[in-house]
Amino acid sequence: MNNPLDLFAWKVRSERKRQHLTQKQLAERLGMNPRTIIDLETCQSNPKFETVVLVAKELNISVDAAIFPEMVNQTVSKTVVDRLLCREKRSRD
Repeated sequence: MNNPLDLFAWKVRSERKRQHLTQKQLAERLGMNPRTIIDLETCQSNPKFETVVLVAKELNISVDAAIFPEMVNQTVSKTVVDRLLCREKRSRD
């Protein structure tokens, strides 16, 4: 599973099942043809970026985390950075 779209497809299928949704139900929520979801999950198509974003948003999937999982642990959220900077500033005062 080295292809980023394969990783995304696996994540979509896993998350859809975790939420107890069928491919048809997910497609209906998104106003898409069920074939679009089937093709995405089975890597039978190269989905449009718009489709990737809509599916990811509906299933609450981070596109970055799904496509580049090795990079997720290398990033630090702005909130964490702000807290660390604030602590450092307080310790100096």
